[in-house]
Amino acid sequence: MADTYSPQRLAAWSRRIAGYLGGGRDVYLYFKHERLGPLYAERLAAQVRTSFRVPAPTAL
Repeated sequence: MADTYSPQRLAAWSRRIAGYLGGGRDVYLYFKHERLGPLYAERLAAQVRTSFRVPAPTAL
């Protein structure tokens, strides 16, 4: 298991998570790194926010 998550690896996860969110799924995750976990989580959350857009509601 890698000790770090590269920007490319986080970007791949971001795309995957955005796909789940786009399909209406809830996504929960955690990093098993006591010291760096919060940093990885912040980076991933920022990437997901920029790659996922909430669809506009449709008119009835």
